[in-house]
Amino acid sequence: MKQLLFIATMVLTGSTIALQAQPHRNGSVARMHDMNHDMRDIRHDRNDIRHDRKDIHHDQADINKDRKDANADRADINKDRKDINADNRDINKDKAQLNQEIKERNADAAKHDYKDAQKEQNEINGVRKDLQQDRTDRNKDAAGLRNDRKDLSKDVTDINKDKKDINKDKRDLKRDKKDLRKDKKDLSNDANNF
Repeated sequence: MKQLLFIATMVLTGSTIALQAQPHRNGSVARMHDMNHDMRDIRHDRNDIRHDRKDIHHDQADINKDRKDANADRADINKDRKDINADNRDINKDKAQLNQEIKERNADAAKHDYKDAQKEQNEINGVRKDLQQDRTDRNKDAAGLRNDRKDLSKDVTDINKDKKDINKDKRDLKRDKKDLRKDKKDLSNDANNF
């Protein structure tokens, strides 16, 4: 009885060990496994390539948008410069007119023509208001110019960043294509050795 129990235990243990052990992988099973692995790698590589192409497309769209923004900012800068130049011309005209009015007022006052002197003083006050308004306009245009220059600088920075991104995505695409070629070659080798 003990011998029978011992033999049964040995048989069960041996069959359990045999079941747990990997069956010996002959060459065709291993190659089939390698081929499946290669096909999975090819699918991953194709997905990576598709994503890289999308990234490149988005980066190019970003660059185009940033360039359009930069061109608009340059146009705004040119317009602001023209406005500032026009404001400066107006200021110079107002200053010349103001000097002329002051001379005329002083001449009238010297002649004791106070009625004309008062009229000249009123004109001086009006010219001073115009001058102040022209200076305000110029300062506003100068602030606009500074803001447009900041915007342009930001757009140029964005363009440079997008160019770096697109270059990285192109390198990724190149690497993924290389991986795809390698995996296709591995699959072909495994299929030929099957």
